[in-house]
Amino acid sequence: MASSSESFLAHLAKLQTKKRKRLELISQLTAIKEVSMQYVDPCQIESVLCVKHGLHVTAQLQLALKSVPPILSTSDRTKLLDIIFIGLGLNYSTEEKNLIVRGFAHGNITAPVEQFLFLSPPVENCIKCNTRLLCHNKPSEVTVYKLDGGN
Repeated sequence: MASSSESFLAHLAKLQTKKRKRLELISQLTAIKEVSMQYVDPCQIESVLCVKHGLHVTAQLQLALKSVPPILSTSDRTKLLDIIFIGLGLNYSTEEKNLIVRGFAHGNITAPVEQFLFLSPPVENCIKCNTRLLCHNKPSEVTVYKLDGGN
């Protein structure tokens, strides 16, 4: 039968192992939070964003980016990306934003979050005069009603 001092030492060793593992995990999570997105593999961008900002913000970002109309000019697209990132409290350089946008093409986060929807015609050119469509109006908020009557 083990003495009480041996049991105590075994218990103490277990606690020290748990503490060491917890500190290692905290250290690794801190390193991920501090990493520049430029050094993240595109397949891991969603995971890194989840560690940095949480699943809710990351899922909102993904949904907002999926809704960016493909017909936007480069300058309008950049402005819209700035609005999305600033609106979600994300501070990244233009290069990092582009890497994040490309990174979302590699994965799929699905979570029940409030969705942002950007409405635009499903064409790039006017169906009457065939000129390229441009954004002339400032963004506005609208209520979108679903088929079930909800919004």
